Amino acid sequence: MARLESKEAEGNWNGEDFGEASFNALQKVSDELKDGEVVGAVVRFPYADGYAFYRVTKEKPLTLQHIPYGDAWNLPYPMIRGLRLADIKAEIVRNKALAKLFSKQEVSNG
Repeated sequence: MARLESKEAEGNWNGEDFGEASFNALQKVSDELKDGEVVGAVVRFPYADGYAFYRVTKEKPLTLQHIPYGDAWNLPYPMIRGLRLADIKAEIVRNKALAKLFSKQEVSNG
């Protein structure tokens, strides 16, 4: 069962860039994590017409921190409580695979 931090992730979420720089900084840390590491990972879950973003702050007990980025969607607390470490690890793998799929790749002309 996951827990939720009482404070949202620090950042300039209402600034001129609507938190883009703050989110990119968190995402950079997440992207640099080694395989199997979860603390510092940014995970997203589809919600309403966008995503709810969270950062893993502790592995034991699994603790997430809301990132108020974009529309700042929150998952209902019972959904957070139902998350397991295995769910978070699977979400990290899915997010990395999706990022790789849509990354800019060089095109060779044969």
